[in-house]
Amino acid sequence: MSNRAKFMLSVLFIVAIILCVGLTRFYFDVTKNTVDAGQDDKVESIVRSYGDLNVFRNANGYCGVIAADGTVLIEPEWNEVLDVTPDVVIVSSKVQDEVLIGGLDYDENIVIPFVYTSIEPLGDSYLAANVAEDYTVIVYDKSYQMLFTSAYDAVSCEDNVLTLVSDGSEFRYQDTDGRMSLISAKIVSPVGSQDLLWRVSNQVYLSDLTENDLRRISRSLSAYMSMLIVDDFAGLSDITDADFIPALTRPGTMPRAKVDKVSGFSLTKKNTEIYELAFTAAYHQPGEKNATQSVQVHLQFRRGAENRMLLTSANLDFRAAETEADEE
Repeated sequence: MSNRAKFMLSVLFIVAIILCVGLTRFYFDVTKNTVDAGQDDKVESIVRSYGDLNVFRNANGYCGVIAADGTVLIEPEWNEVLDVTPDVVIVSSKVQDEVLIGGLDYDENIVIPFVYTSIEPLGDSYLAANVAEDYTVIVYDKSYQMLFTSAYDAVSCEDNVLTLVSDGSEFRYQDTDGRMSLISAKIVSPVGSQDLLWRVSNQVYLSDLTENDLRRISRSLSAYMSMLIVDDFAGLSDITDADFIPALTRPGTMPRAKVDKVSGFSLTKKNTEIYELAFTAAYHQPGEKNATQSVQVHLQFRRGAENRMLLTSANLDFRAAETEADEE
């Protein structure tokens, strides 16, 4: 073998040794990671205490929760620890350049999504969580259990009565033996170009009707009146049950009508299953400047198989047309 060949073989052998040593260190030398982890867990300062649990901050400025015996329960990976309960730890974290608030259990699973800009006291017993995306509010109890499935535009609490506002409608709740009971409702239902404002405070009815029932009745009322005005009932099946009689819709009754006023709301229970919502609508046809008609609308609803309030019948009771001077 020539000297040159021997030299090349020696070089290759040395390179192979260096590669083996490098790979060995890469896979098995975890000293750096271990040191970093220890530094991350190191308590720089105690921020506050909740009984035997302490919120601490590490050298990097992040917060976690540590037990009295030194066991780290929540790793210091959070901007702030805002509250500590027996089941949930409320923390904040930077999510896509925005600091958001959520909750963890003690296995560090996310149990409250990181979608809130703040979680604030609401009276003595509740919490208002403000949603970052659409500025709505979700209500929790002090144990961070969500009380309602809906989000609201505004919430308030006075004398332990919750007032929840959504799309102009208002629902008032009170805690009754550990259960949130609806004690009154004010509903806004668009009827043509006007709004029907109707209230329910009858405790017998409210013990049976839920907020979702009232919302469903309101949506069905608005949809039904829109169908009358445009004389198109293609969407009728979405708000009725299979037994609905289409003839009761009175096609052609109010096509292209402009609703001027809605009033005279009443809600009555016809039997154990049927509720009837009635009101009066005053309207006129565009181009007919001197005549205004009034019609009484009666809508009956019952809870269907899917636990939804369905329109089961509708009746229009026309009053004599009234003639009014044209203000224009």
